[in-house]
Amino acid sequence: MDKIRKKNASELFKQCNFYIMCSTLNQVVNYIPLKMILKEKTDRSKLEIFNITIDSNKKNESNNHIENFSPNRRWDENMESALEMLKKGRLASNIKISQNGKLFTPCSLGKNIGEYIERIKRFIKCRQDSKETNDSYTYIWNITGGQKSLIFAIRKAIEARIVPEEKHIFLYLEGNTNQCAVECISKQDDRIESEFCLLKGKYFDEELTIKTALQLAGFKINEKSCIFKKENGKFCNSKEGKKVEVADYIYKAFEEDEGFRAEAIGCNKGEAKDKEKNQEEFKKRCQELLKTNELKEAFEKICGKNDNFFGYILEYMALSKLIKVLESDNNLADQFLEIGHSIKLEGEKDQFCEFDLVLLTKGGQILIIECKSGNMDSDVSKARIYTTYAAAGVYGKPILITPLLKKELEKAKKHNLKNENYKYILKAIGAAQRSQMEIWALDSIEEGLRNWMGDIISKENRRRK
Repeated sequence: MDKIRKKNASELFKQCNFYIMCSTLNQVVNYIPLKMILKEKTDRSKLEIFNITIDSNKKNESNNHIENFSPNRRWDENMESALEMLKKGRLASNIKISQNGKLFTPCSLGKNIGEYIERIKRFIKCRQDSKETNDSYTYIWNITGGQKSLIFAIRKAIEARIVPEEKHIFLYLEGNTNQCAVECISKQDDRIESEFCLLKGKYFDEELTIKTALQLAGFKINEKSCIFKKENGKFCNSKEGKKVEVADYIYKAFEEDEGFRAEAIGCNKGEAKDKEKNQEEFKKRCQELLKTNELKEAFEKICGKNDNFFGYILEYMALSKLIKVLESDNNLADQFLEIGHSIKLEGEKDQFCEFDLVLLTKGGQILIIECKSGNMDSDVSKARIYTTYAAAGVYGKPILITPLLKKELEKAKKHNLKNENYKYILKAIGAAQRSQMEIWALDSIEEGLRNWMGDIISKENRRRK
């Protein structure tokens, strides 16, 4: 079997004159390649950016009139708002501003597939007619978000219009491995040549943030949301650091002492009088684990005046475990950029939802974790899957974390865990299973992260060898 050739990403991106992307729900697949191209560009030639959007026609029932309506245009707006942030940095100097003063030119296509080929042929001809020199031109078509009919039309238009001094490159991202494949189309005399290659080099944006990734999906995050940024291999947040340290002490006792774990899980149960007594006793047990007044004060801040404060402790234990796992493994930590805690998403009008924990990779994948110390019904589980898709598209993965350890969780999944104190947790696990939401135990977070990132890490290791 012939080996698939590899092309150097840097060289291809340096040559790029036109970057054409297909608008999609998760615009991060268009944003990251664009950033990669811009970083390779020189002042000699600026990049022109075009964004293809498929419009749809909607009938207005009140007047029987066909109106142009496209929810996809919101995807354009999401990209535009993210690109506005680039204006503040040096990369904006590599972009040719469009006639409307924006960083990209929108190109709308209707639902009539028959028109696609002619429209794209005109687009290519217009670029050819406006050439000021005989230099070669390179188009990069990012088709990751494109529909098959559109991809077919682009190819047909290229075959009809391509000239020897230009090159057309189809870019496709394989999300499971963060690997890019390209097809390079050129013309030699009267013969059109096509070469399929893997892109040699990394696919990532190390400047990507949770804020930008969610902005590309159409959401803002509330300023009260907490972000742990990676600095010199450590995930840091000056305001929350002591709370994470507190959670680390509690987790050690939680993992090693079955009685302590039972108290923790049971402290939010029972009638009001018994519940208050259980909570006070559990708080005292936790305070005994903490050696300094500073840690004890941080513990009180975690609990606050919340009636079911163990849910917050669970969030911080999961956060503590995530940070520890990532900081102890360079290969794993290298893939992640930020960890978010209590991320409040705001839509167009009001708060859309709140995510307990969010992890962002440099390839744009988002892990969204729901921590449940008690019950969760199927509607809530399904809603979390929906909100994950809305915020991250197919690059998002929703996870449920409960207070159970791995052995207990395995029994619970098989309905073999008989414990009255765990009754509500078992209901949450059942709801997650019915909606096919993945469940992690507190002591299997490392295993879960490795399984999720396995293909990408394996590819990185092979590349380094």
